[in-house]
Amino acid sequence: MKLKDFLTEKWMNNYEREARYNLTDTSCDALSMNDLLACQPDALADLPLDYGWITGDPALRQEILSLYSSQDEDTLTTTCGALQGNEMVMAMLLGDQDHVITFTPGYQQFADFPRWLGCDVSEIELCEEDWSLDLETLKAALKPNTRLIVFANPSNPTGTWLNKEQLNTLAAIAREHTKTTGQPLWILCDEVYRDPMDENQPAISDVYEYGVSTGSFSKLLGLAGLRLGWIKGNADLIDKINTFRDYTIISAGPLSERLGAIALQNKEQILDHTHKTVADNLEVLRKWLKQTPYFSCVLPDHGTVAFLKIPEGISSERFAKDLLEQTGIFFVPGSCFHKEGYVRLGLGKTHEDLAGVLEKLDAWTQNWLAHLD
Repeated sequence: MKLKDFLTEKWMNNYEREARYNLTDTSCDALSMNDLLACQPDALADLPLDYGWITGDPALRQEILSLYSSQDEDTLTTTCGALQGNEMVMAMLLGDQDHVITFTPGYQQFADFPRWLGCDVSEIELCEEDWSLDLETLKAALKPNTRLIVFANPSNPTGTWLNKEQLNTLAAIAREHTKTTGQPLWILCDEVYRDPMDENQPAISDVYEYGVSTGSFSKLLGLAGLRLGWIKGNADLIDKINTFRDYTIISAGPLSERLGAIALQNKEQILDHTHKTVADNLEVLRKWLKQTPYFSCVLPDHGTVAFLKIPEGISSERFAKDLLEQTGIFFVPGSCFHKEGYVRLGLGKTHEDLAGVLEKLDAWTQNWLAHLD
């Protein structure tokens, strides 16, 4: 099977550089090299630029492990971003004709990468009213050959998240299925939007024995340029992944890992900025949503992403293209998530005048709809 175009990434690659007002990016404000080195000015002076530690520098590993309740050294390995972490986990767990469950709208990798591996994939629709997941619908979708449930928590693009109680319920469903079939039912959670400082946002790897968490520096920490992530899970699975990595990436590299360790050693300061930025943006958005006649949105409790509902009956792709061309306001259309009627809204960036940009969006939409063919 030919691997399909990754629609969101292709859209970002094609149009992001044209944006004057990027309202769709899911990462938070990017830190600079100066920002990080201000914390440890001489951190790179003596750094050998060899392969580094193959499964992660010890200092970095300790910082990542501190984000979890279970801190067994054998349950962690580093990757070049969470995207690659997800790929490696699925490549190790899945085989031809295995059944995979994911949620829609969601991240395309979770559906199309398993299909590329030859798997049967079921996509469960989230409830559009509040983007919630019906766990009974998920339970009914299980098959004897279901091997993996995969999703982001919190979600891209909806902001959906499963709290501790819901994760425990999901784990109980998976345990029962494992007992019935005699084969582990794994749960892979991409947790790049999870706040590790919030005890109400547990990691699936801390909740379920066959739970696998992937994380990265790209989103809440504002360090997408490090291309650094990790996998936290069952020690036997991590051992298999470490064998696989020798054929693929070898290591994530000492430069990225040294900078990542500095970031996590100063995570409270970085996350304070993130929390303030998201809170400020949400305040502006709540006021705007009360008065705009064209848009609505279920604003999330966690993460940096939401799905903004646009006027009925129009192409999200045409809307996003015309808006970008005529105003410089940039969104990823819902069509990239196979869900018309929406665009993806990012919450983590600092904007000089977000309220003014949203007023511009309303004024443009009014004029655009009046002249729409």
